[in-house]
Amino acid sequence: MKLTKLYIHNYKSFYDTTIELDKMNIVVGENNSGKSNLIDVLEFIDIAMSKDIERAISDKGGYNKIKNYSAVGEEKVIVRATFDKNVIISFSFVERYSIVSFYRKKSYITCVKNYFNNKELTRKKIFICLGENKERLLKLPLLRISYRYQLSTYYFNTQTIRDKSNQDSRYSELLKDGSNLGKVLYEIKERDENRFEIISNSLITTVNEIDGIEVYKVAGNYVIGFKERGEEPIPIHTVSDGTINFLATMTALNQNTNSSLLVF
Repeated sequence: MKLTKLYIHNYKSFYDTTIELDKMNIVVGENNSGKSNLIDVLEFIDIAMSKDIERAISDKGGYNKIKNYSAVGEEKVIVRATFDKNVIISFSFVERYSIVSFYRKKSYITCVKNYFNNKELTRKKIFICLGENKERLLKLPLLRISYRYQLSTYYFNTQTIRDKSNQDSRYSELLKDGSNLGKVLYEIKERDENRFEIISNSLITTVNEIDGIEVYKVAGNYVIGFKERGEEPIPIHTVSDGTINFLATMTALNQNTNSSLLVF
């Protein structure tokens, strides 16, 4: 599934803002123009969909840190993600409660309303069905419906990748900081040689002097080598930050995942 549109209202510097998205999007702007806040919104959606909205609000500093302080008299914060195939997932909240809603193909809306009372949380399910699947929908938790539309957000740290990409990891999907890049690349190579060739060829056509990559496992560690024309492969700690970031990005784009992917 592809994320096609964002509606952001009252979230930090955003107010009644709609952003149309394409397959690849590059964000450019002056300092304090909202670039970091856009990333923050996408990370909020990631956390809210993979965990829950309360965790997302908490991880982002709480309601008072998220709310647009310039919007006097406006309490409700709304973050709405539209995917292709007419799928919409919306998160709205004030200090006292939050609402999560799911809408697909003009057939139904499913809501979970969460009431905050000091440190206690009370959940109340609200179902507004527009189709003929009411009985089936009443049995489905929202997380089960929205799981297949999860986002994956990344913020690659090239030094961390240099230091840790050779280490084993219990995670098979690329971590947000890219620290398990070696294992993920190795498993892609073992599982799907065509995907690995796509990643390798992308480096060949984009990065000067690189003639492909190698990845192999030695004594439980993963070694990534960059092949240069006419020379032996060089280790990852000798290549540029840009090359490492590009390799991590192409790996994230080509791993086998159901997420609607966002890479930073």
